[in-house]
Amino acid sequence: MWDSMSRNQQIQFINLIQQVRTEVVNENDILEIPFENKFAKLNQTQLNQNFEKGNCGYKGALFAWEAGFSGAEVCPCMAGGTCLHEHHISGDIAFAGYQYWQATHDIVWLRNIGFPLAFEIASFWSSRVTRNGGEFVILNVIPPDEAAMGVSNSVFTNIIAKYSFLIATEFGEILGEKTPSHWVTIAEKLKIPFDEERQIHLEHDGFKADVIKQADVVLLGYPLLYPMSHIVRENDLNYYSAITSQRGPAMTWSVTSIGYREVLALREMESACNQRELSQEEHEELATKNSNYFFQSYQNAQPPYYIWTETPFGGAYNFITGAGGFLQGLIAGYGGIRLKSDGFHILYPAVPENTDSFELQMSCFPFD
Repeated sequence: MWDSMSRNQQIQFINLIQQVRTEVVNENDILEIPFENKFAKLNQTQLNQNFEKGNCGYKGALFAWEAGFSGAEVCPCMAGGTCLHEHHISGDIAFAGYQYWQATHDIVWLRNIGFPLAFEIASFWSSRVTRNGGEFVILNVIPPDEAAMGVSNSVFTNIIAKYSFLIATEFGEILGEKTPSHWVTIAEKLKIPFDEERQIHLEHDGFKADVIKQADVVLLGYPLLYPMSHIVRENDLNYYSAITSQRGPAMTWSVTSIGYREVLALREMESACNQRELSQEEHEELATKNSNYFFQSYQNAQPPYYIWTETPFGGAYNFITGAGGFLQGLIAGYGGIRLKSDGFHILYPAVPENTDSFELQMSCFPFD
């Protein structure tokens, strides 16, 4: 049935299935962690509950995609099995833990929770990768774009796996704990699909879709802060935002808004330094995209109580991933704040359109 569906039918089918979900979706962690202290409350028993529940024969920590109170997987395995193949979730949790460490530098947490967590996640990825000649690949996954079933070398998945190895290694170095040396080798040689001619990242091997379900490649720039040129960042945004389904989930628009705010600020700086021309037409286009995507990011807040739903048409309710995305649209988008190991950095703050003032009551911000 799945193979006979059009791309839009596949997206609508997934959205229909998601309307009945009430479980905890672990993917939320990346968009919520800057505003929650959940990792401070995590204990070893909870860790064990979450990653010892059916790791599909792999080593280490393969977290549930959607977890009940026991930590067991409760996701309905439809159309190839999100719970069986959307493995970037474990890397997402490693990255969220790294953000917690960056924000707190809590050495007790790092020793008792952070390092064991990162070590087990890296162990999982070590058993999940496959060597292919001089590089490593990850086969048969579902990327953040959940309409792409059973693809190989999802660019987001491979990069979050790369980060997982590097995070575990860094945590080990801080604590004086040994980690396998080949983890860094795998991280360095993981395949990152890229189209040299068009200068864009490819969502996965053989990517040719004319529509995607939700934000995927654009997540590389934020929140992953994956190193790339300004031109590639802009190319990724332009290409993938143009083919993203309007029926997709709320957090898509917030991260796209953040991306265009970043691109606009960088283009303004390049123009001021005579490095790259920015015409008035281009400026207006980028500013409009930034503003429009930010506006779209909170259209899923449904009256009368303005609780987020996953899509503007329904789906999972009390969708805190969308709400967290909206907050990051303010903090990371217009606020220009980036979390790094030496603290918060303010890169390019701006006042949202039709807003008289904008204040974030935080302190100790280094300015770039």
